[in-house]
Amino acid sequence: MLSYALELLQSNRSILNNEQNRYRYIQVDESQDISKIQYEIIKHIAYPRNNLYLVADDDQSIYGFRGACPQIILDFPKVYGDALTFTLRKNYRSSDQIIQICNQLIQNNEARHYKFIEPGQVMKLLMYIPLKWLLPKLLKINSNMLLII
Repeated sequence: MLSYALELLQSNRSILNNEQNRYRYIQVDESQDISKIQYEIIKHIAYPRNNLYLVADDDQSIYGFRGACPQIILDFPKVYGDALTFTLRKNYRSSDQIIQICNQLIQNNEARHYKFIEPGQVMKLLMYIPLKWLLPKLLKINSNMLLII
């Protein structure tokens, strides 16, 4: 299916133009797990604006067995010379001990962007919503829902 989609974009200028005009910005989450053909499709659709926003962690690529190519992430700044890279260094989900062990293990990866993850203070989000407003909304969504306060 992906091969056919790419072939269609390459051979039919009308369809390619339609898709390019349909999407002004393209975000790809978990980009470390996309394949070369998926990347080619994305590049075709993004051109000529090239407004691509990739979210990825090259150290988390685990789908090589199904064609994932984390090298795409490593080469992205070369392909798109004006790309900006933002490295998120704080981990708010794991304990200090887990982060230290992961940093030691990840350092063994040979093809990667260098990064050192730091523990961040776990943040608690408090949101106050009037129950008389919230409850009817929740009950409309799923009448079997249990609300614990």
